[in-house]
Amino acid sequence: MGAAKKGRSTSPSAMVPPVLDKLVRWAAGPGRPVALLLLVAGLFFGGWYAVWRSVGPWLLDRRDYRVTIDTVEITPLPPWIHATDVRREAFLYASLDRKSLSITDDDLVEQVRKAFSVHPWVAKVVSVRKYHPARIKVELVYRRPVCMVRADEERIPIDAEGVVLPGDELTPVEKERYPKLIGIDKGPPPLVGSPWADPRVAGGAEIAAALSGGWDRLGLDRIVVSGSPGPGPARDSRFYLVTVRGTEIPWGRAPSSEAPGEPTPAEKVARLEAYLKDHGTLDRPSGEPGGPDLISRIPSSSG
Repeated sequence: MGAAKKGRSTSPSAMVPPVLDKLVRWAAGPGRPVALLLLVAGLFFGGWYAVWRSVGPWLLDRRDYRVTIDTVEITPLPPWIHATDVRREAFLYASLDRKSLSITDDDLVEQVRKAFSVHPWVAKVVSVRKYHPARIKVELVYRRPVCMVRADEERIPIDAEGVVLPGDELTPVEKERYPKLIGIDKGPPPLVGSPWADPRVAGGAEIAAALSGGWDRLGLDRIVVSGSPGPGPARDSRFYLVTVRGTEIPWGRAPSSEAPGEPTPAEKVARLEAYLKDHGTLDRPSGEPGGPDLISRIPSSSG
């Protein structure tokens, strides 16, 4: 018999993929310092993660991480909001008072922003910032009532955009101090904080806002609207100012629906102020019909 054939011996390295083999050789040779550094880093972060899983929940439950209503600071309330706790109501409406909140929550800022943005007294959430120890600072712009819409026997406060505001915030005496908007036959929206569906309400609110600085000085009592509500801006509606003594003064269209050539709200107010300065009153002398026509020189076409 011939000599037995020598079997091929399989090298251990032949069983290792080439890429892995090169990596091992590099780690054992020139890359050894880097490999050791990566190993130490892996052990460190692995140990840190294990410890965090064990004690992390306890740490986050500490008072200096927990967020409650008392740790939230908001922009000071204006004088016309004196009966509403805006901060507490925002947390209550969004059910944040029932949640366990922490400044480590990734979505905490967004949760707080949403909670305040839907409050009827809040026009805009400017910013939300969180700090440690647990503190949230919220910068807000508040809505301001500019007039009262007379609907049936109620007087409903609205802001300059025609958004309905909480009526229980103002006393009957306080409501008397605001301009009244008369002639609205469409009821308010079901939810406070929503805009009135009738565009004439927004138009009257714009006029009230334009006159807010001199309403009492001019001796004005109410804003009256004529014309039917339409689907868009109140282009076919006309507004009139009525003084305390009952003199009716044509205003024209709402500021956002002015026709070409119509005086701006600022020009109309300036004309009223000038007339008041010259005559001491906006009322016509006794026996003369109508009121001053200084702001009624506007195009009669729909424009």
